[in-house]
Amino acid sequence: MKKTIEIIKSKIFDQYDKDPPLDNDVIERISETLDLPEDYNYWMQWANGGEGRFGEMY
Repeated sequence: MKKTIEIIKSKIFDQYDKDPPLDNDVIERISETLDLPEDYNYWMQWANGGEGRFGEMY
């Protein structure tokens, strides 16, 4: 997941309309309840979803 985020940031950021990230305290509370993977937490710290083209990953 971190690799995907770095690709989006560096190569296709202008093609991806990301939603604002969640606050860390919200991520922590959700993670405690749902036991989310670390990569997912990293994604939510960068963006709470979004839409756009990911090149071949679309």
